[in-house]
Amino acid sequence: MTFSIKQLQASVTINPQSTTPTFAGSSSSTVTFGGSGNQAVRMRAEIHNQGGIDSTMDLTVWGLPLSIMNQLATYGTQLNLLPKNAVTLLAGDDSGLSQIYTGSIIASLLDPRQPEFGLHMTANAAAAFSAVAGKPTSYSGSTDVATAMQQIAGQMGLKFENNGVNVKLSNSYFYGSPRDQYNSIREHSDIGATISNGVLAIWPKFKNRNGQPVTLSPMDGTLIDYPTFTATGVQLRALFNPSFAIGKQVTVKDSQITQANATWNIYSEDHFLESQTPDGKWESVLQTSSPKFPTPII
Repeated sequence: MTFSIKQLQASVTINPQSTTPTFAGSSSSTVTFGGSGNQAVRMRAEIHNQGGIDSTMDLTVWGLPLSIMNQLATYGTQLNLLPKNAVTLLAGDDSGLSQIYTGSIIASLLDPRQPEFGLHMTANAAAAFSAVAGKPTSYSGSTDVATAMQQIAGQMGLKFENNGVNVKLSNSYFYGSPRDQYNSIREHSDIGATISNGVLAIWPKFKNRNGQPVTLSPMDGTLIDYPTFTATGVQLRALFNPSFAIGKQVTVKDSQITQANATWNIYSEDHFLESQTPDGKWESVLQTSSPKFPTPII
């Protein structure tokens, strides 16, 4: 196992409908903080994604200029009355950074307690798509679910990923917010789906998304602690990997809990990441199920 300095980098973009669409003293609507070298700041991120929708991120940042923190803070205002700013988080080390989360900030609060002065942001991956009116969609006759979902992804400004879904719906009408329409199509077509990290992905029920499984082993430190069997599969504590995602797979090997040495489908993920923090966390907790059985509903 190779040790490296872990890095987090976040970007916040002000909603263009805001009364102050650019940062003070700048013509830019986006501010970026963190990264490597002199740009590094202390950050702590917790990302939670259960069931494939409404993944959340709690992000705390220390060391930002007070002018930026003041502008980003919501001060307990009624959140639904505020335009939602966007946040994107990248994680990695000197070998490179990968985008691991993007969503809308639903709360941003100052924590001025000394000796630390931080800004705590809470974000939701689907918040921007749940409070706006979507264009109703109707289909006469037989329609591919993939086509309908791709149109919804377009309304949301998301990338679309189809992993072999060929289900069809007949004479369908969907209304409400883009998020409402996404949920209706997902439930009616009985498929696996997720909105996460700027992607709307779908896959056949009881199967998984494309791509090679991530291998976890105690021999190289990618598997932390012993696998724990649950009522629905196996819980795994692992070194964080940006390839972890709902609907994708992991393969456990070399564990002394021999029954856990198999390939598992991820249906819930929690990530705990810290930068510029002695003994900081850089790990994930994955809830997984066997590909031989239906994915649990949570």
